[in-house]
Amino acid sequence: MRQVVSALQGVLRGGLERFGPRTVDAYIHRPRFELYDLEQDPDEVTNLAGRPEYAEMVDAFCAKLRQFQEDTEDPWLHKWVYE
Repeated sequence: MRQVVSALQGVLRGGLERFGPRTVDAYIHRPRFELYDLEQDPDEVTNLAGRPEYAEMVDAFCAKLRQFQEDTEDPWLHKWVYE
């Protein structure tokens, strides 16, 4: 992770607009949920999370994540209330 952060900081300092196939803005302003078909979209460019046909899948993943956070007493569990 440290290398990614350092690379992104270098991109920002250099005034570049792209970080690989995505825009720097896309990395900084990420959507609340992200879902990608890694076989068809290995660069994670097309976020499927907002598409109606994937709503059940996103809801199921959210439920699993929230349950895991409850089970592990995750201090960030409160974010579900505020976001």
